[in-house]
Amino acid sequence: MTTFVNARVLTLDPRRPSATAVTFEHGVVTEIGAAPRGTEQIDLGGAVVLPGLVDAHLHLDGMGARERQLDLTGARSLDEALAHVGERHRRLPEAAWLVGRGWDQNRWPVAEYPDASSLERVAPGRAVALTRADGHAMWVSPRALELGGVGPSTADPRGGCLLRDAHGAPTGVLLDAAMQLVSPPKPTRAELRADLLAGVAAAARVGLTAVHDMGTTLEMAELFTELALEGSLAVRVFAHLCAPISELETRLSAPVRTDRYAEVGVKLFADGALGSHGALLHRPYCDLPTTSGLALMQPVELAQAARRVHSAGLQIAIHAIGDLANARALDAIASAQGADRARRHRVEHAQILAPTDVPRFAALGITASVQPCHATSDMAWVEARLGAERLAGAYAWRTLLESGAHLAFGSDAPIEPENPWYGVHAAVTRSDRSGHPPGGWRPDERLDVLAVLGAFTRGGAWAAHSPCGRIALGAPADFSVVDSDPFRTPPDDLWKIEPLATWVGGRRVWPAD
Repeated sequence: MTTFVNARVLTLDPRRPSATAVTFEHGVVTEIGAAPRGTEQIDLGGAVVLPGLVDAHLHLDGMGARERQLDLTGARSLDEALAHVGERHRRLPEAAWLVGRGWDQNRWPVAEYPDASSLERVAPGRAVALTRADGHAMWVSPRALELGGVGPSTADPRGGCLLRDAHGAPTGVLLDAAMQLVSPPKPTRAELRADLLAGVAAAARVGLTAVHDMGTTLEMAELFTELALEGSLAVRVFAHLCAPISELETRLSAPVRTDRYAEVGVKLFADGALGSHGALLHRPYCDLPTTSGLALMQPVELAQAARRVHSAGLQIAIHAIGDLANARALDAIASAQGADRARRHRVEHAQILAPTDVPRFAALGITASVQPCHATSDMAWVEARLGAERLAGAYAWRTLLESGAHLAFGSDAPIEPENPWYGVHAAVTRSDRSGHPPGGWRPDERLDVLAVLGAFTRGGAWAAHSPCGRIALGAPADFSVVDSDPFRTPPDDLWKIEPLATWVGGRRVWPAD
């Protein structure tokens, strides 16, 4: 039996919001308040103890792969991105692919898509494949196009698009399903295993005690199972399988569920991403009126897959960013579940909503799985994409919450940093970490600290049917220990809160013993 003493324990339960001690044994909370006699006492020196923070949407393999790949996240111009590519090119063996991610043309002074010829200048003859920050576009070199057999006569695949020049030749940017035309080498099994462990370690390091992995391939599922049985998973992983339904039958009939790893759902895709003009809209983009986005699955296909997932007893999790994609996602879930509201199906991102679709989340019992940092990353250009009218349903967190919808917050790491306090700050202030804009972007959609922490704890736990994400008698002893009380921290400084320790199931998993 162990007790944290000299602590500020914030339960987030209005019936007993705070205490100075919490006791746990055999992985569960046994006492909140005074320390029972005979316990091992750990003096926290006044630190703050929160329910274990839960990230409801991230990608552990991508987080771990950051160490192996070229990271262009910080590139603020095309020239800066190309300089990084050239530097990596000079260090690689001659025949090796150059693989990376993180570029975002919306952050560059000239917000235009790059092309293959620019890569050829800095990495001549090299096969280069660079995934956009949102994961829905790829910038490739002429050699990569050649190896993929991609040329002027290549047709756009269903659910994808090749950007083309005035003569119809591919420019070197592939959107969504078109990315599959180019095939960089996949990580070896050993590399993927190392990536998953690195991703889990990164999650624990920022105070996360549980995460929802939103792109679990079959190979990842096998590795997660191995790692869980070995006792190598520091945090709880709720997996959402990502593969064609026809390839998932074995997992659907017998999903793996252990204490640290559980296959809880299946990820489906209604559209692409807003930053690459792939989010599916009811009406064309204001800044690219030749398109309304991409449907990665057609309505009939989406509905059929959703029904199969529901019948298997797993959760439907549909990626939907544009307003038309969200309408289709809600329709597919409504058709699949009928009167059964118990599954807690989800829409991932729920980014741009038609006002008439907002109340459907609560009415259908659907979780809105939202990543607050997307709003503060996108706010500089989103009005140009959508126009002022469609902003009424954009990143509408307070509107969703007040409608009765369940919110589960996450980061979408590695697209955004996995640090949950960045997300807390974004949701409370609707400003970026430099304080822009003062007062927040679309400030009526700001949330208070209690609501945001709820979405980062019990919201993610509720979405997975898990008892974690709370400090209560009998609940798992999952704790995030931090240096500051978020209720007493100025809103503009919430992102500066530092994790001190992460405990899962009554064991400290970070820093390692």
